[in-house]
Amino acid sequence: MDALNVQVMVQARPSSGERLTQQIEAVREAGHADRFVFFASLDLSNVGPGSGTRIAAQLEEDVRAGAVGIGEIMKSFGLTTRKADGTRLALDDPERRAASASPSSSTPGIPLSSSSPSTTRTSAGSRWRSSATGS
Repeated sequence: MDALNVQVMVQARPSSGERLTQQIEAVREAGHADRFVFFASLDLSNVGPGSGTRIAAQLEEDVRAGAVGIGEIMKSFGLTTRKADGTRLALDDPERRAASASPSSSTPGIPLSSSSPSTTRTSAGSRWRSSATGS
């Protein structure tokens, strides 16, 4: 990484739960915790009543494990992701939004990576940069 002048590597494919924890632990054990950052993914499958609590709990666990943000939500999100009742899951769906609105002391203000222009104009970049580089 030094030969290529790469200071920090960002995990491009977010993961969650045990897989994310294993990835973070492997980097820590290799002695490179300050050179890699990890983004968590959200399990938005079968969203229905109560899903916001489940999603928020998993996100809190991922942040405790070391995730610094939520990975990219692709442009195809609204076309391919379906709720438990078979309807399409909208980005502003109340159950999905419940996860980000759930009170938590461990996950306030974590950045969201998105290919949607409406979510990239936030101050999350400066917070991520601060979290990733320690500055």
